[in-house]
Amino acid sequence: MIIRDNISHHNQTQWTDGGGFGVDISTTDAVVEHNVSHDNAGSGFLVYTRAGGDPTGRVTIRYNASVGDARRDQLPAAMAILGGLNTADPGTFVHDIHVHHNTIISAAGGSAMPLLVMGTVENLAIHHNIFDSSGGRGPAVAVNNWAGVGDLQFSANQLTSDRDLLDRDGLAVNDVERLGDVFPDASGNIVEPAAYRDITDLPAGLEPVDPTVADVPVAVDRDPAKTDLLGAPVTEPNPVIGAVSARG
Repeated sequence: MIIRDNISHHNQTQWTDGGGFGVDISTTDAVVEHNVSHDNAGSGFLVYTRAGGDPTGRVTIRYNASVGDARRDQLPAAMAILGGLNTADPGTFVHDIHVHHNTIISAAGGSAMPLLVMGTVENLAIHHNIFDSSGGRGPAVAVNNWAGVGDLQFSANQLTSDRDLLDRDGLAVNDVERLGDVFPDASGNIVEPAAYRDITDLPAGLEPVDPTVADVPVAVDRDPAKTDLLGAPVTEPNPVIGAVSARG
């Protein structure tokens, strides 16, 4: 399944729905790329399964943007990877999830976090994303009631927050070097503000004013991306962080 070149905005469905794009219960072999989600009540991008459903897996989310999503409190995460809502059921999990080159910006003034990982997740690679919660009350990343299994990579991400970098079950992590206590393979992550050409002009305005580069070993898709969010050619592995690579 491929979800490509779409815009989703101002959805208001209640509870955990009302988001932009979801790879939901028992879905496998999905690529989500070149999509823009903004101003939705729910998460911009969701990977999910629950007790009673089969695992969701082999999912790639790349070169997408979420701006101002997760505007209500039930699931305050612009991007959510949920292997169930707890770890009590060992048969409930998501697996082989690859998240790279996305720009995720939570709503200013709100409590949403750009990224939430919860439940049981087997084989997870998260790299070269911008997770920006500046102007809000949430951390850049939260890991709640999480059991990580297998290969777990969190590398070359740019984290921007006015509060905590990472919240782990209510405990703050603000030393970038301590991310390795949560994700065994954590390297090259950067803590610095992100600046965009014009965040009100989506998606073109998400071009970074000063692109950030992190050249570290990362997972590569079996079928690599050929363009960034704006259609500029890219070659993987692409060291530029975020959904929009540097303009030439």
